[in-house]
Amino acid sequence: MTRARILKMILKGFFLLNLFSLCSFLELNKIKPLEFSEQDNRGFINSTKSSIEEYAKSVWIYLQLIHEETGDRILSENHCLKVKKTWEETLKSIEISPKPKNQDLIKFREYIIETLKISLKLITKQYDEIRSPASEQTRQINKDSSVVQLKMQNDFEEIKNLQKDLQKRHLQLAQLSRKYYGVLVPEIALEKVEYLYLKSEKLYYDGNLTDALSELDKILKINKDYSKAYKLMGTIYIEKNDPKNAERAFLECLRLNLDDPEVYYEIGKLLEYQGKFKDAVNSYEVALRIKPDYVDALFKSGKLMVEHKIDKQLGEKRLKTFLDLASKDKTLSIDSDSIKLAKTLLKSLSDGKK
Repeated sequence: MTRARILKMILKGFFLLNLFSLCSFLELNKIKPLEFSEQDNRGFINSTKSSIEEYAKSVWIYLQLIHEETGDRILSENHCLKVKKTWEETLKSIEISPKPKNQDLIKFREYIIETLKISLKLITKQYDEIRSPASEQTRQINKDSSVVQLKMQNDFEEIKNLQKDLQKRHLQLAQLSRKYYGVLVPEIALEKVEYLYLKSEKLYYDGNLTDALSELDKILKINKDYSKAYKLMGTIYIEKNDPKNAERAFLECLRLNLDDPEVYYEIGKLLEYQGKFKDAVNSYEVALRIKPDYVDALFKSGKLMVEHKIDKQLGEKRLKTFLDLASKDKTLSIDSDSIKLAKTLLKSLSDGKK
């Protein structure tokens, strides 16, 4: 069995697992939850309800991830990492939540924790698989090796067994969440716009810009104040060399959310594209005031400051911070060309001081 076929089967199984889980979560009939008199029990219910909702939301990220067929390692790695972090935070929040005194709730808490640990084991295996090009190269070289074939088969069986276990656990959690919370699904899972946004985002990453814009238009007909749609629209219009519509989209996004650093970053890219370098730097700097460790903005701002002699001293500081963050956090998806250019610009500044 080839690795491609095994991976395809894994993803297909994962899709069926998550779709099956969603069907369980998407029951619309609400019932009155059980009521508990003791404060510890109520505290546990209130805190875990939010955590379970976050867990359910992450299924939507999976649906986008497993439909990704572009072969883009960075994109898949980012989505895997996002889900992994969500589940790690969810597990931590449940572990530190008020411990209930009711025996049924104690068992429920233990069940949630066990389920999240299994989920994390599964996503960690997939994440490690995606981000190990050396392993991939070894498999290609030794694709006929019986040892490699056996390992691939064992990995597949382990993932398949984890999926089966989670499938049962998700169904059980759906029933228990109805019992204790009175509702099975977070609001986000019922919103059509969320599904349409994931669809449009995937189309964008696949390079289908026109189709992506069509899906975003559908979103805005449902909810004209959906800021993420405007932001993605602006990004797409930049790539379509349509600065007027890009500017209009970004301004609408800012009208709805003035504190989104990504919007200021995208506006900076638009201004840079138009040759307005000082204005672009100002926009990148606004993004950095909101989010000081925004690595893309650090690189863009520092690069323009140095290349166009806007503020070499501050530009040098920005590029050094960019490289420092890039070296410390290996989970960041940073273009290697950006790192090389940042080092080249810093070297030119150093040589100029001599």
